[in-house]
Amino acid sequence: MLRKILLPLLLLLMLAGGAEAAKIEVSNGGLLGIPGSWYNSSINASYGDTIFIRVTDDNGTLLDYTILVNGASAGRTENSTLPYTITETGTITISSEPETTAVTIKVSEQEGIMIYIANYFAFVKTCLPTLTGDVLMDTVLWGFILFPLIVAVSLKVAVMLIRAVL
Repeated sequence: MLRKILLPLLLLLMLAGGAEAAKIEVSNGGLLGIPGSWYNSSINASYGDTIFIRVTDDNGTLLDYTILVNGASAGRTENSTLPYTITETGTITISSEPETTAVTIKVSEQEGIMIYIANYFAFVKTCLPTLTGDVLMDTVLWGFILFPLIVAVSLKVAVMLIRAVL
């Protein structure tokens, strides 16, 4: 009788002992979106930076969690990393569902000409559609090639129309 009770209890304890804690890790990719070192504690970032978020277990295996930024859903990690472009200043709290330990990011405002550059890159990363699925490649394509080309062609067409009308 005792054996029938202890054997399932022992198996249950062995399975529970293999469970590992999940943790949120973040990496600051900067304005262009190039991930660097991973941290599971508070970090500093600037307006317009892209933060890469992932949830891992103790073995480093990527997990599928819903990421919450200041309580609002930012998407699912889907066993990968989730890019998030910072468009506010102050303190951002990144948590997950199911709940893990939260990570705090202190976001500072850019200074001088960097305010305009950060606003441009934040616009490019948040408002324009993805082309390749890679934050760096999309930022480079839209920010340095396609968007300036579209603006230049649009201005050229507008000047031609104005000259045709006048």
